[in-house]
This record gives sequence, C-alpha cells and structure tokens, in this order.
Amino acid sequence: MLDPRYSFDTTPLKGDVALEIEVETEGCEAPYVDTDVWHSINEGSLRNNGKEYLFVRPIEYSHQEILKQVTYLSEKINDYCKMERGYVELSDRTSVHVHVNVGRKQPYQIYNQAVFYWLYETYFSRHFGGESRLGNLFCLRLKDAEGMTGFLDYDLSNGARFRSYEGGLVKYSGQNLAAVFQKGSLEYRVMKGNLDANFIAQWVEVLHTLSKKTEEFDDPCAILDACFERGPKKFLIDVLGKDIVNKIPIMDEKDFEDEVYENSFILSPCIYAQEWDNIKSRWQQRRKEFNNG
Repeated sequence: MLDPRYSFDTTPLKGDVALEIEVETEGCEAPYVDTDVWHSINEGSLRNNGKEYLFVRPIEYSHQEILKQVTYLSEKINDYCKMERGYVELSDRTSVHVHVNVGRKQPYQIYNQAVFYWLYETYFSRHFGGESRLGNLFCLRLKDAEGMTGFLDYDLSNGARFRSYEGGLVKYSGQNLAAVFQKGSLEYRVMKGNLDANFIAQWVEVLHTLSKKTEEFDDPCAILDACFERGPKKFLIDVLGKDIVNKIPIMDEKDFEDEVYENSFILSPCIYAQEWDNIKSRWQQRRKEFNNG
C-alpha cells in the first residue's frame, strides 16, 4: 500500500481500506473480475477453482462505497456461476481480509490500533469469524500465539521500525503486523469467507472507526489504562460508539469481560515495560534525519 520506508515516507498511498475476498466454486470456474476497483487472481491455497478478489488500491472509506463494491462483486460471481450451472462454495479455506492503511500514522498510533484490537480480538473473532476461524492456523489470535509479544518487545526495543514482523511467523495472525512494513497496512484476517455486503461493510466500519479513534491516545499504555479504568464494555462503546457496538451482540457480559482482561494480561508486561516518550523521540529523530538526508 506504500513504500516500505512508510514510517519516514512523506507520500504514502491515499485511501483508507482495501479488501481481499477468497471464493471457491463447484460446477464451474470462478470468473475473473477486473475493474478500476477489483483485480482477481488464482489462489493456490484454495481448492475447487478458488480465486481471490482484491482491491487494486485502497479506497477512501465510505460505508456505502464498501456496500456498493462488495454487492457488485457478489452479483458478478453469482450470476456467472448460475449461468455456468455452478455455485459459490465458501469452505473453511476461504476468508475475507481487510487492510487498513496506516501509512499516515505515527508508529505509536499504529501500536495504539494494534493493542486496542488485541484487547477485543476474541469478541471480534467470535462475531465476524465464527467457529471455523477461532484458533485457525491462518488467523491465530493473540491468545493462541502469545509469542507475538516477544516480537512486539523486540521491535519496540530496537526502534519500532516493524521489521521484526517480517516472514511467515507473524503473517498468519488474526492481526498481521508483517503487512505494516510490507504494504503500509495492518491486515485483519479473522473474517470467515462470505459475499454478504452488509456483513463485510459492518466489519470494515468497525476497523476504520477503531483505527481513527485510537489515534487520539498518547500511547498504548493509555489504551490499557482506559480499559482498566472504564471497564471493557464502556471503553469499547467510548471508542466505537453505541450504534456500532449494539450491532455486535455481547452474549455473556462476564465472559466478555474475562476475555478482554485475559488479552490485557498477555499484553501488559510488554506494553507497560516500554518507555514510550523515549521511543516516540527516537522515531521523530529518525524521521527528521531521513527527511534532511
């Protein structure tokens, strides 16, 4: 989504979000769809004529535009399959990935976004991923792979340039931080395969909102502090807004709080151990040196 030097780059790509939607079919080959917005490729990890449909570039966020683009894609695929006497098969191998452009953020703001998501990852995964994505090896949650905090600590201790997340060890996380250095985005891989425009647009709205709102916090410690002080449910509503939260049922409030606190306890030793003012100063100095060089 932008030059790998993202944290020093003054011209990241425009746009806020990008989608990747995986589809398998039965009885026919999935169609190629190539427009100004969509590009399609064969995807080797899928079976049964599987294809992946990707945004050509990130687009400015609009709920209506996401609805429009996913509806268009869904109709093109389903109409073609019907004409060829086949049908769409959304197996457990398929998923929907959302890239949120973080190229215009300060690095600490990227970590704000990441920490907030991790706090509520179990809650988001259950609603948008379903059973097939819980503990899935291609979208591991923080609680499934606590070793992520080792990468996190190493990256922050060594200047937080996000290079520590390169390679396959991190890519298949529910929140993929390897995409920051590679594409200038945070990638979210938890959503199950589907072509439901309303469902996908709801998830994109959640991610876009949390991305924007978490920019307002001083550092990730402030994210954790607010969660502890206000309580998980109130903090969630404060960040996402009541209208968004009301669309994502909390089945059992005690379980919900326990799950958020479980993730907070995984994160806290690493996040609270960092000297965030010094880290932010180092980032600013490196940006200044790069721009003057």
